[in-house]
Amino acid sequence: MIKKALSAQDLPNDVLVYIFEHLARADPPRHSKDRWPDANVTISGALYDLSRRIPPEVIYTPHYHLGWIIATHVCRRWRNIFLSLSNLWANIVFRLPQAFDTILYRSRDAPLDMTVRMLGLWGEKSLASLVDFALDHIGRARSLRCLFSREQGARVPDVISSTTLPDLLYLTIINSSYSPYYRSDDIITSSILNLHASNLVAVTLSGIRCSFNSPSLRSFQYLGCGRIQDVDGYIFHVLKSNPMLEVLRYTMDCQPSNHAVDPPPSDGVIELSRLRKLCVSNDARYGDAAYFFRRVSFPPTCTFHYSETARPADLEGWHSPLDLCGYRLGQQPYDAVSIHGSTAEPSSVYHINTFFLDQCTESFGHFVASYTGYACCTNSTPAEESGIFLAPGVRLEMIEPHVPESDVPGGPGRWSFGDVLSSMVSHLRHEMITHLSLANIEHYFPAYGQDALVVALRPFTAVTTLSVLSENGRFRLPSTSAFQALVDGSAKEKRPVLPALRSLTVGFGTTLYERVKNSSWGSEESDRWWRALLSFLEMRQSDGVPVATLRLNGWWEEEAVRERVQDTDVVHLQRARELVDQVVDDRTVDDLITYV
Repeated sequence: MIKKALSAQDLPNDVLVYIFEHLARADPPRHSKDRWPDANVTISGALYDLSRRIPPEVIYTPHYHLGWIIATHVCRRWRNIFLSLSNLWANIVFRLPQAFDTILYRSRDAPLDMTVRMLGLWGEKSLASLVDFALDHIGRARSLRCLFSREQGARVPDVISSTTLPDLLYLTIINSSYSPYYRSDDIITSSILNLHASNLVAVTLSGIRCSFNSPSLRSFQYLGCGRIQDVDGYIFHVLKSNPMLEVLRYTMDCQPSNHAVDPPPSDGVIELSRLRKLCVSNDARYGDAAYFFRRVSFPPTCTFHYSETARPADLEGWHSPLDLCGYRLGQQPYDAVSIHGSTAEPSSVYHINTFFLDQCTESFGHFVASYTGYACCTNSTPAEESGIFLAPGVRLEMIEPHVPESDVPGGPGRWSFGDVLSSMVSHLRHEMITHLSLANIEHYFPAYGQDALVVALRPFTAVTTLSVLSENGRFRLPSTSAFQALVDGSAKEKRPVLPALRSLTVGFGTTLYERVKNSSWGSEESDRWWRALLSFLEMRQSDGVPVATLRLNGWWEEEAVRERVQDTDVVHLQRARELVDQVVDDRTVDDLITYV
């Protein structure tokens, strides 16, 4: 007997409903943000937004991906089932503005996902009408994510405070009239709004404060409210009322207080024992981080990000975040650390990130990686309800104050990276670290000398894998000064730095802002780059601690750049193969730039 093959038409309705609900989650209708199909393809996993350096000259008009809606046209039976699933239509009412009325009708009485996306592409009039609809029908909201103009913001206090929202699970309110740099006195920022939503799961607020008490709240992102005097009391009230939080992202904007030497209040320390992810950003001129960290306790296992911008003219401003939170760098037996410098004009930014290697989503040493990037949840735009936590483990960021008189790192009035580096590594459990990443630190060498690097790396006797990454920006070329420093340091003291090192990754990117004809990356620069690297490999071999594996990664911006250095590259690559057991060359050509 021959069994008939089962087709989709043979499936019962309840099975099709199950499949359609999964399809709706996997492929929702949305605005097609990618103007070019390969615009976000990267060489190593794309943790950061990459875009074409020279986009096609086209007139751009918004277009949309229909997602699961296409399946409604397969047959009449499928269409009838889809039309009966009002919750699926309720989730996409705001995703396709051209079909707003039709989708709203199909959603019937289901709670709505009121998420206004891709602001500016629909035009101010269309955007305003959608936001007005959200305010008029807020009682139906399952999720509300909107940016309000000053005019619309005037309605927000009355609408929010006078409406009971039993179905509201996700709330994001961005007050567009709020600026973190100026004190605001409008009603939406100066008052605390009572929110009657007992089932909230995630809340993101910027330029507005709301009080709420939801046993279900798991994520809270508070991104500032214009330097309100009593804002510190507000955040503590929210945290105390919601002890089950798992995600907290907080931008401090309260005025410095006299709390630094005061004992905690009589109600004691606020325990957030369930917290999994914490991200705090602080401008030291306005925030009172010491008092915050004394008032609130976090589990030692939670992802912990803290960023602090130092006060003007504070020549040792890096001490503050390290004194407050440096102990967390060694609180767990982390086996990996990344030290990263960013040349963000007009000041420098320094990061240290410790984590467990098995927390990485990419292979250790990739040029584009979560632990080497400037981008972080501390300085990104308002996130979805889960928050943005790219880097695992503990990440501390120290932002140097702007010194108009000096644009050279380490110059008059600027921080010495040698001092910053020694302070950062002093908090680590060196004997536990087996994987070390140094990213973009060579830019600071002229300011502090290479000896500081050797001194800082001496304690890392267990490191078996080293990754040195450098970026070719507008004013500098990929450098191997770190290798020259290690060679000189080993020769001076007649003992190798990083004695357990066996695997080395060297990454660079010729991410030029100018046309390739203006590029200064040629045979001479390539030869100099290779010679420092080969000198390091030869030194390791002569010291009896050879590198076993050399991995090269990164990219050339254009094929013409690679071709200019090809002859030099082939010769030096052959020499490298003679010095190590294995060479893995992952370099590629990618017409991309990265904003890290």
